Amino acid sequence: MTDLFTIHGNKQTPKVRLVCFPYAGGNSSSYQRLAKSLPSWVQLVTLDLPGRGSKAHLLAYTDAEKLVADMLDFYPSNAECPVIFYGHSLGARLAYALASSLYDREAILPDMLIVGASRAPHLSVLHQHYASLDDDAFIARVRQLGDPSSALLDDPQIRNIYLPMLRADFTLVDSFQNQILSALPIQGMAISAEADVAVSSEQSQGWELYFEQFTHYSLANADHLFVDSQLDALSEILRAQCRLLVRNKRRVSG
Repeated sequence: MTDLFTIHGNKQTPKVRLVCFPYAGGNSSSYQRLAKSLPSWVQLVTLDLPGRGSKAHLLAYTDAEKLVADMLDFYPSNAECPVIFYGHSLGARLAYALASSLYDREAILPDMLIVGASRAPHLSVLHQHYASLDDDAFIARVRQLGDPSSALLDDPQIRNIYLPMLRADFTLVDSFQNQILSALPIQGMAISAEADVAVSSEQSQGWELYFEQFTHYSLANADHLFVDSQLDALSEILRAQCRLLVRNKRRVSG
């Protein structure tokens, strides 16, 4: 077992910690690009799952319960500054699962949880079980999501490496569907994309049931993987929320 979380940038005195969770088939590279647009006082933390990148030699997770237990063991909690969780697609469920487990343990919760391109948990039964499809059908469905990395599947050698990891991630998605979830006493935000063929605005807004306070934002001219294709727009939203948390902390402490 290796550490699941990687701390980037300011490791000493951050004013806000931003913890990011990847989409199915993704890794921390998108969020490392995001780091360049964040203020120096924001500490970026990424969930780095096995089966990809520098951890390609490790077995990918396929069971949500096991992954959440391991995230709890390795999550670098911090009571010194406000914390925002951001999860994209599969990452949204991972971020919520970790926050929910922290709540059950009466541990320190993030101040805010932002979910991108994700159906509300109670609507996840509408998800078609991609991982059970044959290779051709599975790849076709993945391409429909607009994943640019699906082009890697055109190369037979890369396909042999990438496809098993991608299937493992979608198996992980399926394993979330029978969980019993409840509302968290924190701020929540859902971000949807107008051109997302996998998640509608209404399905995204369904996350309202899972937070004490909730807002919804829709990105124009964006698809399911706007974390890659519309990174500037997402970065603007995240920076704004980081600034608000800092201001609110100042008001409380003052």
